[in-house]
Amino acid sequence: MSKYGQLRAPVPPNVGCVRSTTRDTAQSPENAPFTSTDWSLLAGVSLIWGSAFLWTAVALEGFSAETVALLRVALGAAGLAAFPSARKRIDREDWPKLLVVAIAGNAGPALLFAMAIETVDSAVAGMAVSATPLASLVIWILLKRSLPAGIQLTGLAIGFAGVTLMAAPNLVGVQANPVGIGWLGLAVLGYGITQHVIGPLQRKYGATTVIFWALLIGSVGLLPMGLAGLSDSEISASTLIAIIVLGVIATGVARSLAATLTGRVGPVRGSIHTYFIPVLAVVLGVALRGEHITPAELIGLPIALAGGYLVTQRSSDIRLSKRLNRWLRVLRLIPKQRTVL
Repeated sequence: MSKYGQLRAPVPPNVGCVRSTTRDTAQSPENAPFTSTDWSLLAGVSLIWGSAFLWTAVALEGFSAETVALLRVALGAAGLAAFPSARKRIDREDWPKLLVVAIAGNAGPALLFAMAIETVDSAVAGMAVSATPLASLVIWILLKRSLPAGIQLTGLAIGFAGVTLMAAPNLVGVQANPVGIGWLGLAVLGYGITQHVIGPLQRKYGATTVIFWALLIGSVGLLPMGLAGLSDSEISASTLIAIIVLGVIATGVARSLAATLTGRVGPVRGSIHTYFIPVLAVVLGVALRGEHITPAELIGLPIALAGGYLVTQRSSDIRLSKRLNRWLRVLRLIPKQRTVL
């Protein structure tokens, strides 16, 4: 049963389809409570994507950036194709939205991040991804002409400050080519846009269906560049393992979990996994590799966690002030409001 759709006859459970669990049909995702299921999805996405930059860096040792992007997206689609429910048809009227998810949320970022990591350090890339909730917030304001609850806005600011503090020691003296920073900015913008498109699709078709078709379309788009880059590839066991994990797990599975979370809790709250990724990276580094936590990480870790927690709280939208609305209209960022009589 769709999370917010009309009541339908019971459907047998299907392991291959990641779909939102039932909630009050009159309740919007932004106002839905953040349940234990949502926390589990958030933890799963954070754990998987916490290592994605490492796998990307290893894969780039043997493949070109274009080939890494192609194989990552194609392997993600191939992994999801194993589930029959993922191959359901998408209605024609929803294909424009699916194309946005395919290009702005999958194929585009896969290529942009692979190109960026060739010119910037992974610490910079990880820092850039943490701006995704802020990008989602800006698009939210432009689309809805409203703001999330004050507690969520506070959480966004606190969480980003915590992530910045944790990453600060790793950013000192690192490689940060301006062109690479530009690629990262475009990728984050694509993620922010996708957050506002993928939720309704997920609630209608299920996450695995949406992500499978998006990755399949993205694979077709990346095919010419990816095949051209094969001539420069030097395949080894480590690069092969890295690209398989990056594609099947960090792309197919993780994006399905992330889409499910966004469909359940809304675009802004659904993107806060980027605040938890560096936290988990620090914890796993200390627990599994015996790394030493720096003072900045020790201070930033609870700040990032506190900010992420505040963002998960329910939203109670407040209208933008007349002065802010007027300012946005002057900049032509939003259309003039119509008076309803």
